[in-house]
Amino acid sequence: MKFPFLWAAVLMTAPLLWSCHASSHDEHGSHDHAPKAETHADDEILLSSAQLAEAGIQTETVCPGSFAEVIEVAGKVMPTTGGEQTVCATLAGIVSLTSSLTEGSTVKVGQPLFHIDASRLGDGNPVGVARAELLAAEQALERAEKLFREDLISRSAVEEARRRHSQAASTVAGFGGATRSRSVGAPMAGFVKSLLVQPGAYVELGQPLAVISQDRRLLLRADVPLRHSAFLSSVRTASFRLSSDREARSLDALNGKLVARGSSADASAANCVPVTFSFDNSGDIVSGTAAQVYLKGNERGNVLTVPNAALVEAQGLFFVYVQLHAGAFSRREVKVGATDGLRTEITDGLKSGEKVVTAGASRLRMAENAGAVPAGHSH
Repeated sequence: MKFPFLWAAVLMTAPLLWSCHASSHDEHGSHDHAPKAETHADDEILLSSAQLAEAGIQTETVCPGSFAEVIEVAGKVMPTTGGEQTVCATLAGIVSLTSSLTEGSTVKVGQPLFHIDASRLGDGNPVGVARAELLAAEQALERAEKLFREDLISRSAVEEARRRHSQAASTVAGFGGATRSRSVGAPMAGFVKSLLVQPGAYVELGQPLAVISQDRRLLLRADVPLRHSAFLSSVRTASFRLSSDREARSLDALNGKLVARGSSADASAANCVPVTFSFDNSGDIVSGTAAQVYLKGNERGNVLTVPNAALVEAQGLFFVYVQLHAGAFSRREVKVGATDGLRTEITDGLKSGEKVVTAGASRLRMAENAGAVPAGHSH
């Protein structure tokens, strides 16, 4: 029998308590509020049914399957072609925002986003100033053309007068029909990716005010170092993890498609070969965000893998918790291979048919540490 009869009786009559409100007293009267679980000589960790439920322990049976060759590279989320437009000021003046406009706001085509007031400027009417400059430029051009016909000035002087007139005319045309204020609307439907001005700021004609982005599709660009160039031809899909993510996202789950596979190095990307995918935006992904990309190539068969959540790392070593039988677990060191951001290959330490903990491993580790048998005691 594995345990003494007395110990078995204790287990049957007094189930272990998992609640963090439970406490125990040592010989000095101190309290220990850590979750408790019993470990045995063979490193078993025993949990009651209540402890299992509270810890949310879930398991998966290890079995061989197909697993793609993977390389991990840096990447970036980008907008699709024509998927972003910049809203620019159509008048010089003091800018104000519509009351509900914030970064992330959904907008419709033509929806007013900004109001620019020129009447609050020192000159009171920049449009009037521009028109006065145009009138002066017209008069100067007429005078220059007359003097040129009389051979009193050079052709270059006339060309300079024409250039100034054209510039003044363009400035007036940029103001349109407005004279003292103007509303600026959204050029397309989407959401406000970024606001580039603060309310009350002075803006010049043509100054960027905001960036509007469509949220239907995004691009994921992966930059593959030249040393992995032979891998490119086998790339079919990928998963990726943003800096804000705890787990990777699968492109397949986001209707991802391979858009382009580069054939030469891009000098702007540190001599890397670009691979680009398109995918549906899940609503919380912003273009311009850096990403860790796991490119997937040809699949191999008969590979043992576990979800990344099953792995526990300590001092550079990797462990999993194996379920021995109902309520009994043991920590096992494993050797890992490639990962696709979602699952990791196990090259040693597990065999087909064993059950590993896929959820609650961190709580199980706490229970293991809290339940260590004190020195000089045995069961």
